[in-house]
Amino acid sequence: MSKKKAIKIATASAIALTGAVAVAQPQADAATNSVDKAITKATTQVNKAFNLYYNTAKKSNKLPSGSAIRKEVKLAEQYYAAAQKEIAAKGGSKKAAYTKKLEASKTSLNRAKNYVAAVSVTLKASRTALDSAIESGTQSKVLAAQTALDKKIAEFEKAVAKVFGPDTRRLLTKTYTTPAKAESAAVDTEMKVYTAYKEIESKKLITTDLEKAGEKIESVKADVEKLKAKDTKLAKNILKAVEKNNAKYEGAQGFKVLKVSAINATQVEVKFNKAVDAGTVFADGKSGAFKTGATVTLTSLDAKVSGALTGELSKDGKTLTITAANELSKRYDLVIDGIKEVNGKALVKYEETIKIEADTKAPTIAGTEQISANLVKIKFSEPVQAHTTATLKYADGKAVSNASVSVAEGATEVVVDLSDAAVEVNKPITVTFIGLKDKAGNLVTPNPATVEITKQQADGVKPAVESLTQTGVKTFNVKFSKDLAAAPTVTVSNYDVDSVEKVSGNEYKVTVKTNLNGVQNVTVASYKDLSNQAGESVTKVVTFTEDTAAPKATSATVVVGSDNAEYLEVTYDKDVTEGKLAISGSYVKDHVTTSVATVNADAKYASKDSKKVLRVALSTFAAEKGAAYKVDVVPATTGGVASLSGVAPEKASASFTRGEDGAQSNTNKLAAPALAVVDNNTLTVTFTGAVDGASATNAANYKVDGAVVESATLAAIADGKQVVTLKLKANSNTFTGVRNITVENVKALGSTVTMDKFVQNDLSLKENVAPTVTSAKLTANNTITLTYSEAVVTTGAKEDFEVLYGGKSLATKVERNATTTISIPAVTAEQLAQGLSLKALETLDIEDAAGNKLSVPANITVAQ
Repeated sequence: MSKKKAIKIATASAIALTGAVAVAQPQADAATNSVDKAITKATTQVNKAFNLYYNTAKKSNKLPSGSAIRKEVKLAEQYYAAAQKEIAAKGGSKKAAYTKKLEASKTSLNRAKNYVAAVSVTLKASRTALDSAIESGTQSKVLAAQTALDKKIAEFEKAVAKVFGPDTRRLLTKTYTTPAKAESAAVDTEMKVYTAYKEIESKKLITTDLEKAGEKIESVKADVEKLKAKDTKLAKNILKAVEKNNAKYEGAQGFKVLKVSAINATQVEVKFNKAVDAGTVFADGKSGAFKTGATVTLTSLDAKVSGALTGELSKDGKTLTITAANELSKRYDLVIDGIKEVNGKALVKYEETIKIEADTKAPTIAGTEQISANLVKIKFSEPVQAHTTATLKYADGKAVSNASVSVAEGATEVVVDLSDAAVEVNKPITVTFIGLKDKAGNLVTPNPATVEITKQQADGVKPAVESLTQTGVKTFNVKFSKDLAAAPTVTVSNYDVDSVEKVSGNEYKVTVKTNLNGVQNVTVASYKDLSNQAGESVTKVVTFTEDTAAPKATSATVVVGSDNAEYLEVTYDKDVTEGKLAISGSYVKDHVTTSVATVNADAKYASKDSKKVLRVALSTFAAEKGAAYKVDVVPATTGGVASLSGVAPEKASASFTRGEDGAQSNTNKLAAPALAVVDNNTLTVTFTGAVDGASATNAANYKVDGAVVESATLAAIADGKQVVTLKLKANSNTFTGVRNITVENVKALGSTVTMDKFVQNDLSLKENVAPTVTSAKLTANNTITLTYSEAVVTTGAKEDFEVLYGGKSLATKVERNATTTISIPAVTAEQLAQGLSLKALETLDIEDAAGNKLSVPANITVAQ
């Protein structure tokens, strides 16, 4: 090829190449523009979506429409994805730069997406479900709905925590979380009570773990009270379950003492878990002296005799205040036994040592009460000593004539009588007590103490009889217009009055000896109001009606008594007497019908609170377990049940399937045991009869003053006796001599009753602190000198120690009877270098004065 031709070809090629580049440039610009546009479009939409929620919350203090924000975020995601594709397809060499530019908006996009994620956790359905459950009143549904809502709230709160912007989070919480939580919390009390009682029922705690059941009931006691104030179907349903389970719990509980505390120098307060039957405690059935057969004693352990005891029950019957004649101080054995609660259950005997701190609190005047125009009661903060030197003066200092204050020993109040005509009316009187003391001898504060009282003008209105109302076949009540100072005199024509008893300040119950009937004259006389104004004697003509209608049975059902036996319980529409019921009928078992011959069974009141309910033990007429009985119940011909007017009840019928009477409680009580000392570390307790192993081997039931009982081991019964061996903890008894040894809370085998507390104080025990070697020194090349923790002796001629060097025995045996020194073969330098030690032998017979053997738990290093 010629040079010229070659140049032409090269030139043409260059031109062609140059042309190709020129054509491609516009395409690259177009690609750049499309990528930028996609990025701009995506970024703009992301910002729009972000600002829609963020600025709306921050600047307008509200949240955007849910549909609007979802739409904008969806577009932002679509545009962002489209921009990513555009960069991948057309980004060319600028792909990294484009990507960085696009990703600058990614944070805002994620924030917008987080907002949508939060509002997508909807609480509405869960709230609606809870509302419906509450409306239904079904506890289990409410609990399930509340749990589901709480779970949804937690999910929502977790999503809200990821949302950018405090204003937005605040609004989301305010709009959604707060009302949802409030709705859930509105039934927190209900659900707390429900879950507690649900556990009691599902785990059968009342029969398997009564103590835990009590803890559960106590834990929601305050919440139950709150529910009683709510008038909702849910609350009422829960309270039904509460009432049912509480009744079961009370029935399963024994009657027992909950707490004992001294409230002042002469009074001890005893709290019971159930209301006490006052009739089983007090001689008069109300208050004051204790009844024979009821044990309430305070026995001093420190020669501080309590003196005579009296008592008073609180209104609810659950608190007994015991008042002693003498000052109480230091330790007392309190015993309460032989009393019952209102439903007839006997008290689990209470016996405990209580400590009463010396009373150093000064008494005060607690206030006054104007009983009437002429009578004023002055109250003290606690029982005080007898005091007769109080003065009464008018404001001008003039002494009050014919009025005095006499405070009785142990009184907590005194009534001042101002009825004498010499006492001026409506003129303030200052009563001054100087030197008044409580039972512990503390002076009243301030001393002198003063209180102001006044004799008021009598109202001039005499008391009058307001009404006479028949209340029973032998009783009627007389009501007066005012409170009376004392019971009136009441007579009834043709009847002997048996008693006139105070019902309230202005009402008295009159009881006659035979049934009231017909038109009678009732005369009421000799009555005065509290201001000593006498009422007029009055006679009223009263028509009394003798109840001749026969009592009707309203129910006849089988119940299980506190003694685990089954009873037929018959409830009548009016009061009836106890007596005999004639019961007859038939039963079916294994498809065979058998007649039941008439049985005259004893019928007793189910409780002392009602004379309408009688019980008959099924064991008296229905012995066939599992049989279906149908019986008729009528009064027996002789000694039969009747109304209080003597009318026989109508026939009652009952159908039931006979169960089985539970085992009667074994109430055998162990007698006092015999104690014996075996050695310094061992005692034996010998019981007469078989004992309950669990209580007999409980070391906590044995106390040895000045020592620690480490274990109690029970031997097999032999010759009608069973022995418990007590081991004392090593080194726990630090003195030799007599001491109190107490045995308590041990039961007879199979019994539910613990033994009476037994204390013996005449047994002497030797101390059991073992001596030890405090040092061992090589004082010569053939002598080791020992120092002990106390004086010791050797009791025989046996070898006590073996001497070792480097763990090997010296060839020659050591001296016998070693106490303070041990003679050994002269040791060599080599042996000394390996170290000397003493090893106690089994024949060691070194003891202290009490006979405690030397304690050598490890080899003794000999110092050089």
